[in-house]
Amino acid sequence: MDVAQLAVFVRLFDGEEMKELLTLVGLEGKTTDQATYEALVKRLDKIKIPLHKCKSVTTDGAPAMVGKYQGLIARLKKDMPSMLAFHCIIHQTVLCVKLNYHIQQLMCKAMKMINFLRSQSALRHRKLKTFLKGSDATCEDLLTYNNIRWLSKGNALSRLWSIRQELSSFLNTCKNLNARQFQEMMSSSKDMSDLAFLVDICGHLNDLNLKLQGKNKTIINTLPAVQAFSHKLELFLVNVQGDMLHFPTLKASLDDDEEMASCTAEYTHFIEKLQQEFSNRFSQFQSLKHIIQLIKAPQKAKPNGVLTETSIKKNSSNDSLYHLQSIYLSILKDLLRLLPPLPLEPASLFLLPLEFLSSPTYGASLSISV
Repeated sequence: MDVAQLAVFVRLFDGEEMKELLTLVGLEGKTTDQATYEALVKRLDKIKIPLHKCKSVTTDGAPAMVGKYQGLIARLKKDMPSMLAFHCIIHQTVLCVKLNYHIQQLMCKAMKMINFLRSQSALRHRKLKTFLKGSDATCEDLLTYNNIRWLSKGNALSRLWSIRQELSSFLNTCKNLNARQFQEMMSSSKDMSDLAFLVDICGHLNDLNLKLQGKNKTIINTLPAVQAFSHKLELFLVNVQGDMLHFPTLKASLDDDEEMASCTAEYTHFIEKLQQEFSNRFSQFQSLKHIIQLIKAPQKAKPNGVLTETSIKKNSSNDSLYHLQSIYLSILKDLLRLLPPLPLEPASLFLLPLEFLSSPTYGASLSISV
């Protein structure tokens, strides 16, 4: 039976941090926000997890999840107004990349060429591997492109570029209309320059994507990586108009300074748009930067009265942030009450509160995907 599955992961503290699959919720029929909400609440109630114990929720950017008035997040916040809601950081970095029409068409054509050579005909694929092996190419096959994962797109483009000359020769031997169209693309200096730029920029995005993946990764680890990449885009903006040190593939594909000057305007605009997307999409995390800095480097925290009940209520921009800061303050109070006097500087105490998150008072964080 074909039934959509809602995967619910939980991150909690029980002596040590844990993240595990909490439950799978079957969604029969439509996967609307109402159906998702009702199924989730019913399952949480069945396994005896009160909704008020969930302090934050992370989802992808599907409309059924993040709709302003009727999405799953909106419905959960009606029951729990103080709940913090976040859009998956990895998913947002992928959504930041919006290609212009020409480069988008080129990307699609390159992916179609890979599928044409590798997937559409088993005989053609065998001939390609034999041809590449006989040509002493750096690689003996293309990589399969998977539309779900951005990483596969970048790696597939990089492999295509590394054997582009051999592929062009092979396409000449194919008696097929599609092969002729792909050959025209491989012979176009403008298309090859754009492809080289895509190889370089996708490589940088892949590096970022890999830094955001892995076990025991939290916002403390991932957000600085995103912020560092945003600053790196400023360097790319200057570099693509200069010596192209960070765009070696693009630099190698351009024959002269005149061709370089004609292409850089388009690439500069692309990086500017990418920079703006990163700024817009991750603006919600700016309100948490002081809390993140406190947890990440507590020894640098100054006892300036920021974490007091009065200042928290005065400076918090929304109820969710006020709730989060109040939780952290309550942990500090419990810590100071329970611990004996220690010969430590006041800021050093901020190293310890995370151990007290195992208390059932402080709840857990849900990560939901479908």
